[in-house]
Amino acid sequence: KNNKPVVYSIIEAGEFHLSNTKGRYLKLMGEIEQNGRFPLGEWKYLLQAGKTVGDVPYPLLKFIHGKGGGAHGFYEFSLMNNREYIADAYGALFTEVKTNGLIFNYIPLVKRLNLREMASFKIAYGTLKNSHSQLIDIPTSSSRFSKPYSEVSVGICNLLSIFAIDSTW
Repeated sequence: KNNKPVVYSIIEAGEFHLSNTKGRYLKLMGEIEQNGRFPLGEWKYLLQAGKTVGDVPYPLLKFIHGKGGGAHGFYEFSLMNNREYIADAYGALFTEVKTNGLIFNYIPLVKRLNLREMASFKIAYGTLKNSHSQLIDIPTSSSRFSKPYSEVSVGICNLLSIFAIDSTW
């Protein structure tokens, strides 16, 4: 554990066989992740980018993670349906700031609850070539991006030392 960025890079090459069709593909993916502290709180971010080279069936493409059910996830979009967007070239940014009571520490009775403010911003965008759907039809529940998808949220954390409540737009 440290405050320095962690860089992940993945190169995946493969061959798929689908009925009478076979093809080769190459996936290039990279991530930069960092958790850091500063005098007023903590900040974390994850920056992802990737590209699929070659025409592939849709299960081999990148699905942007939407709400899969259950608890809030830092690496998923809260208002997006799971597998709503699909891409062969994509980029995404997830960032979150939690303060050490920047506002709540100035409210006498609330200060005793040790509440913390939090805010996050998430954005994703990608492109998708039409040639992928010639191998297998892309499900109607998934679509390509027409513009970048983003979410902003603000909230309160450290409720009973384990819960957080946030509002997302």
